[in-house]
Amino acid sequence: VEEVVGRVERELGTPTVLIHCAAARIHGLPLRDLPVQAFQKTIQTNLLAAVHAYQVFLPRMLAAPNGGTIVTVGSVLGQLCAAGLADYSASKAGLNALHRTLEAELRASGEDEKVKMILVEPGQIATPLFQSVRTPNRFFAPVLEPVHVAQEIVSAVDGGRAGVIRLPTFAMLVNWYAVLPAGVQRVARYLSGIDGAVAQAATAGSSNQQLQSRPDHAKED
Repeated sequence: VEEVVGRVERELGTPTVLIHCAAARIHGLPLRDLPVQAFQKTIQTNLLAAVHAYQVFLPRMLAAPNGGTIVTVGSVLGQLCAAGLADYSASKAGLNALHRTLEAELRASGEDEKVKMILVEPGQIATPLFQSVRTPNRFFAPVLEPVHVAQEIVSAVDGGRAGVIRLPTFAMLVNWYAVLPAGVQRVARYLSGIDGAVAQAATAGSSNQQLQSRPDHAKED
């Protein structure tokens, strides 16, 4: 990271915008079947990489005359925590906490006007990461186009805004989910199909890999 920052400073000047949008591949396995090494890699990519990036970029932004903006791309799954995504959801929940903690530290030190913090918590985005996952209800939980999410981020950065961006509409209601009665939460999860979608995608992916690995002579005529 330091090497990249040094190159940016030499060629473009002090970085004023940092967008953390890294994500490790989805395994889709129950926690009992998920290798510890895979869990560690997800945490390393999704969470610890952000820690490193923020520690490198933040001092430079604070020292810059015009400050800067840090954008953290999290996920609604950091709060909803779907079955089969223990590592991913844990990393995104940690990323959410990391962002809010840094935001609180800047506010406490009076530097929140110097460096703006933007947290993005989208639903499913049409990227290879979740391309095999099919949400049961595309009306309430439509798949977002990356360009739409990018436009919202650029608009917020250019407008000098801070705060939270949640897309699509259902993502704005995620905070209310936690205060619902337990029975209502279970019904909501069942109707959303959130816990079954990842499992179905993992099963389909496993079946496709098995078919692709079969030798030609084993195929039926």
